[in-house]
Amino acid sequence: MTPKKRRRLFYIMLAAFLVLGAAVVLYVNGWRLDFSPLGLKRIGAIYVRSFPRSARIYLDNRAIKNDSGFLQSGTMINDLFPKDYELRLEYDGYEPWKENVSVSPTLVAEVKYAVLLPKTSLAVSTGTVKNFWLLGDAVAAQNEKGDLLANGKKIGNGEIVGQTGNLKNILTKNPKTGGYFWNNLDNNQHTNITAFLNKLGFGANKQFSVIVDQWDEKNLILLEPTRISLLDTGRGGLTNVYKINGTSLENLVSSQFLFVWTEFNKKTGTSTLVTYDKFLKKINSSSEFDNKNKELRWITKDKLAVLQNDGRLYVYGIPGGETTKIADDVKAFAATSDGGAIAALENGSLEIFFYNTEKDYYRFNLPDVRRATKIIWYSDSNHLFVVYPDRTAFLDLNDSALKNFANVINSGRAEYDRNNNRLYFIEDSVLRTLDFPKD
Repeated sequence: MTPKKRRRLFYIMLAAFLVLGAAVVLYVNGWRLDFSPLGLKRIGAIYVRSFPRSARIYLDNRAIKNDSGFLQSGTMINDLFPKDYELRLEYDGYEPWKENVSVSPTLVAEVKYAVLLPKTSLAVSTGTVKNFWLLGDAVAAQNEKGDLLANGKKIGNGEIVGQTGNLKNILTKNPKTGGYFWNNLDNNQHTNITAFLNKLGFGANKQFSVIVDQWDEKNLILLEPTRISLLDTGRGGLTNVYKINGTSLENLVSSQFLFVWTEFNKKTGTSTLVTYDKFLKKINSSSEFDNKNKELRWITKDKLAVLQNDGRLYVYGIPGGETTKIADDVKAFAATSDGGAIAALENGSLEIFFYNTEKDYYRFNLPDVRRATKIIWYSDSNHLFVVYPDRTAFLDLNDSALKNFANVINSGRAEYDRNNNRLYFIEDSVLRTLDFPKD
């Protein structure tokens, strides 16, 4: 081979090496040749995690292998050109799920909470059910006679108005007679609280309410307009906690160490929120609100939600009394189990507020939102049950277009068992469950 030919061959091989090397570098850095239109583009990916885990995956109607298994919980769909894709999931016994997913260059679009809705519910009662309450992993159903049944055993009569945190005791009230019973579920003992109350002067003409402290198996709280006291359920004795004149005591809630209540002043129309140490037996702090408090509810052990009559919703910090207004026109609210988010159901929309996360706010203009009465967080804290008088729908927080916002049951009496991922509801006087996928 002549020197000229060798030089030519060398330059050809060098050019090929440079072209091939550049192609490898481009490939490794996510560049691909797109034929529609022709050009180089950087690719992205979609990560999808479905519930049930083994759901069939389709991307723009193309079947994708589901790689979920023991070692990984989701599927990575790689080598996708930047554009919008239709992601569809299917599984036997569940409604199809679909969502538009936008892929950006070099980024992974995450779909981590794709929950498919079960099609079929199961009946868990054999007779007519008027009402029901969750007792941990069990459910207490009220039959047409007013008897409360759990696990096939009668545990009381009437309606459950409170229960201790360990679920050993429940307080029931007969709506016809107004009689209270303190029911011990361990030994099946039923104490007539009304008999104690009558002896202590709490007759039918006296204004009071009976409240369960979930941390106290022995004492019940008696809340009167001017006095708070404790009723010993064993011997019927009464211990005074707090007494006041000129204002009305309302909205009492308890924690392991505190009582918190509202003192409403009718003359000024203002409320004072009072925190009281249960063990030191003294007031810790008080804070003023310029309207009447309607409801108090614990969000975490040191945060309290305060809902007022005019719909203003506040978060109140304990100790310190830091007060933050988060929403107006609120008719119902719910916090996640860890207190990281609060959902506020308003007459015009549903708003979601987050704490200590990268997310900060969602707003949904739900259909027929004025008729919605209640919201319940799903176990993944990324979905909500929205309860209407005649149905319950399921909302995905990532579904801004509400494409997957669908009715799950035709009932407005529903409660969610988070531990078992199960929705209980009454339909045609039958207690039923809808079991959601756990993996």
